[in-house]
Amino acid sequence: MHLGIRVPNTWFRASFNYKFNNEEYTVTGVTLPGAPLIVAGSNGSIAWGFTNSYGDFSDVIELVTNEDKSQYLTPEGFKPFSETTQMIAVNGEPAKELKIRETIWGPVIGENAQGMLQAYRWVAHDVNAVNLTALGLEKAKSVKQAFDIAARSGIPSQNMMVGDTQGNIGWTIMGPIPKRTQVFGDTPKDWSTGEFAWEGYLTPEEYPRVYNPEDNRLWTGNSRVVGGDMFEKLGNGGYALGARSKQIKQGLFARETFDEQSLLAIALDDKATFLKPWQDFILSQVITDKTLRNHPNWQRAKGILEADNALTASTDSVAYRIVRNFRYQLRDDVFSLLEENLTNLEDDFSLHHIRHQLEVPLWQLVNKQPDNFLWLPEESWSTVFEVAFEKTLTAMTENQSLED
Repeated sequence: MHLGIRVPNTWFRASFNYKFNNEEYTVTGVTLPGAPLIVAGSNGSIAWGFTNSYGDFSDVIELVTNEDKSQYLTPEGFKPFSETTQMIAVNGEPAKELKIRETIWGPVIGENAQGMLQAYRWVAHDVNAVNLTALGLEKAKSVKQAFDIAARSGIPSQNMMVGDTQGNIGWTIMGPIPKRTQVFGDTPKDWSTGEFAWEGYLTPEEYPRVYNPEDNRLWTGNSRVVGGDMFEKLGNGGYALGARSKQIKQGLFARETFDEQSLLAIALDDKATFLKPWQDFILSQVITDKTLRNHPNWQRAKGILEADNALTASTDSVAYRIVRNFRYQLRDDVFSLLEENLTNLEDDFSLHHIRHQLEVPLWQLVNKQPDNFLWLPEESWSTVFEVAFEKTLTAMTENQSLED
């Protein structure tokens, strides 16, 4: 699942065996620190797991205030801010006080570039965000029972995949989904007129679901799962690119039947299909006869890239590392002026937050190479590529040979 591997590990394998109302239960799977339940696993009747949903479960609100910013406008008129104090314990130092101004929608999080105060409406600030309804999965007998439990569960909203012993499979969101008055879009809005608001949360009957699809296959990979009305309910919280999900889909459609090993092979698939066009781009647009004359040491990189047609995300693939690092370097270079300007407006802005959404404009820019978007000091796009590739190889060979 989407959490990283570390030591000590986030996930802990466990099996619970107990009797409830004279019925024996055995639930086996993985736990999370501090959570008194099997997070993902099987009870013998159903099996379930998650990926990050990246739906839009929060909104930033532009506050209309009075002159001294002591009050803010609501659909019921101006209201004073309330204030709470949080104590932050600091190791080896006195605790620090953090004063927070609150609105009817949520805490004030700062000002925008125009000096307007902004508040934050977020599922995690509501009582709906946390409960132990997910314990019901330990006793659920079917996908449909799991769907109902998922829609009432207070966890960070996730893509849930579930199957049962009757052969049913399903996808839904597990965790609360806000019910908005309308589709808000991706930019902060003024909620003082009442036009924009949350009307509570979706009921179980309103939840987006996919049950026993015609092609008998379901897949997720932190990317968008559904479109249409179901997508409107979820919104866009910064989905991952669909490349990983596409490879999972292709692996599922490559076979008619599956056993544990064939499913494991899909999970462990390390083909870097997404980066293959970037590999071709480097060989055709970056390492040219001209750049080789300027950088004869690039010949080694060219040989490595040409020899590795498979391009896998494996520890012994230098080609994968070259392509991946070049793409990151070029992305950072091409959008450096954008990042600089946005950082001037918002100190904590980072391109990292929108990195998935940058791929499409980046690919269009480097292939169409429009002069009016050449913001860097380099005189041509070919020079931009040359500089980025040289930076990449220099960083990779700082303390080792390229082959290492």
